[in-house]
Amino acid sequence: MRIPRFEIIFEGCKVHCFWKCHDDEYRLRERAFKELYYRLLLKYKDRYSVRITGYCLMDNHVHLTLMIKDPVEFSRFLQVVNSVFARKANMLQARRHNLIADRPKTKVIADTARDELEALCYLDANPFDTTRPVHPQDWEFSSYHYYAEGKSDPLITPSEAWLELGETDRERQEAYREMVEQKLLAEMKASMDRLEGPGCYFGNPDWVIEEGKKLRKRLAQRKAAQPKTRTWPAPWNRGLKNS
Repeated sequence: MRIPRFEIIFEGCKVHCFWKCHDDEYRLRERAFKELYYRLLLKYKDRYSVRITGYCLMDNHVHLTLMIKDPVEFSRFLQVVNSVFARKANMLQARRHNLIADRPKTKVIADTARDELEALCYLDANPFDTTRPVHPQDWEFSSYHYYAEGKSDPLITPSEAWLELGETDRERQEAYREMVEQKLLAEMKASMDRLEGPGCYFGNPDWVIEEGKKLRKRLAQRKAAQPKTRTWPAPWNRGLKNS
């Protein structure tokens, strides 16, 4: 059962958002389409009060980490960006097929520096986890260049966890590069399964289990409060007679 997004996200939470192209097609393979999606994120993020802390635009899927000010505005942000992108991409490619496979999958990230950094490192290391591995420094469309190399990126609001890695930007960049390298060597598959796999939360396993229990309890309470039978309104034409 797909759990409604508003049962999971809340004001001020940090999330990982992921979507894939329909039928795993490589609809973003050309640079122009990654640039189009990037520009749409940049255009609408402030309008819908969304702060993007990380991103990685792959050839057939997209990863984002974000901070949400308002859950409703966040949902509208995704709807607008993805619908405009699909329409423009289909027009440029002379196609009418669905572009995005399903509603973007959203996971709440535990509110700890460690888990926030792990999610960021996973995003930026993602190009390495492909059939033709590419080091993050050689992948143009990701937040790696901001966090590891100090390059300006108007899309990014710096992660609070990253800011705590050192006293200066150089110290933070060196620490972040080391974290990503460790991710490439050892933990890539485990993080991928935890972020892209089933469930609604990402972080310490004990925290994930506890939040899952709370979510199931809320859903059960809501179901119990629903009426057993549904009362339908009377037909609009009841009582009318043939003239």
